[in-house]
Amino acid sequence: MKLQIKAVGLELTDSVQTYVTEKIGGLERFILQNHRDSAFADVKLIFMPSDTKDTKDKCHVIISGIGRGNVINAEEEAEDMHVAIDRAAHTLKETIRRHEDKKRDHINREARDLKEQTSTVDESSAAQGGPGEGDRS
Repeated sequence: MKLQIKAVGLELTDSVQTYVTEKIGGLERFILQNHRDSAFADVKLIFMPSDTKDTKDKCHVIISGIGRGNVINAEEEAEDMHVAIDRAAHTLKETIRRHEDKKRDHINREARDLKEQTSTVDESSAAQGGPGEGDRS
């Protein structure tokens, strides 16, 4: 999975960049194998100062390229950037897991239906004395 990190209103330090790479890049294992190379994560870290005492850090992540135009978003706010990144990573993990589980179920269902269709065709041809059945001289 390719990763692009942008910082708005704050300096992107090596430690924050490494942390984002570990947390968001680690989500790659939840993406189906054939979509991992095309997956792209766009991470925006935003510092939002306010006039009051409560300033918030925001982590906005968009993951795209995991299938036919599927895009997964997560946006979290917290008083600490690391907490915002953790929350966004958790949200993305659950969303990706649900998305990929549905995809796997769909693929498995198609394979099971195809197997059932071929077995019923084999059974009906055997009952009618089709190829491979009966006496050969």
